[in-house]
Amino acid sequence: MSKWGNSGQPLPVVIVGPSLEVAQNVSGIASVIKALETALRGRVAFSHVRMGRIDGDTRGALARLGDIFRSFGRLVACREKIVHYNTALNVKSLLRDSVGIVLAWITRRRVLLHLHGGRYLEESAPTGLAQLIRLLSRLSDRTVLLSATERENFTRLYGVPSAGLDYLYNGIEQPRSLVIRPADGRPLKVLFCGRLAEEKGIVPLVAAFDNIPADVAELTVFGAGPFAPLIESKPNIRFTGIIERAALLERLGSFDVLVLPSLRGEGMPMAVVEAMSHGVVPIVTSIASLKEIVADDETGLFVEPGSPLSIERAIVKLAGDLDHLNTMKQKAADFAREHFDTEAIAAKLLGIYAEMMDDAARP
Repeated sequence: MSKWGNSGQPLPVVIVGPSLEVAQNVSGIASVIKALETALRGRVAFSHVRMGRIDGDTRGALARLGDIFRSFGRLVACREKIVHYNTALNVKSLLRDSVGIVLAWITRRRVLLHLHGGRYLEESAPTGLAQLIRLLSRLSDRTVLLSATERENFTRLYGVPSAGLDYLYNGIEQPRSLVIRPADGRPLKVLFCGRLAEEKGIVPLVAAFDNIPADVAELTVFGAGPFAPLIESKPNIRFTGIIERAALLERLGSFDVLVLPSLRGEGMPMAVVEAMSHGVVPIVTSIASLKEIVADDETGLFVEPGSPLSIERAIVKLAGDLDHLNTMKQKAADFAREHFDTEAIAAKLLGIYAEMMDDAARP
């Protein structure tokens, strides 16, 4: 391995992604970046280039476009040799971030393309976008996905050999002395945490809780987004808005269940990673990496996308068998401890960085 990241000087890396300020961006990608930066502090010197829209930004298109071009300018001006580019396989992200990746390639940087799910990891992109995806992977020195499942999907959809692809689970610093709170009666404490958007399954979730009695389960919602008015209109839902990550992690253990009934576009949601790490059982749809990290009826439950009845039945099932729920809580935490430890994940990423630097140093 190269000298970088060992006892010598820290490895300089430009990391491109959304705003890291929770008030500006309710984003799993931002949580991933912050977790990696914390785990690699002292071994990697990260420079952050913000790319992406700020939540609640009401400015016009020209102002937002100006932000993007200023971010491209900062990317070109950076002197670091490695560019760690975080994006998702969605139309807007691909069209915007393709420019940044091409600029990094033109300026002879080593590019790590880190793909965080997206619609076109579940279904094939239209011809033009598919060609763009293949091009971006070719221009990148390393392409990293979130799981073996997503690596297989990427190979199947775009013909990129899996041998040339890496994958890294999302992770967090695992609780050192986790005490799992047993579910000991009704109502179940149920949490939704994330962006309040249509693709997250907010509408069927709200519809499900219209039919779940208050003595069976109560729903708390953390987050922000265009569907906040729908949540605010429901007296049976506790809505707290945006919550700082430290406060979220402190409160997670007080919940029994996390519900994230996403319709599409997921990768490996940090909300699920964090919940399982604290012994909270996820109820999710079987899409993207979720089918790899959640074992149905063992560490979580799968529900049908877009189905309020499926969500309702899953919650009622867990509320009706607390012994099984408590067993699932322990199994979820055990899986998380083995697979979501950010120190191990960061060490693997550091190894990829070092290999990229070694490749760059060869004549």
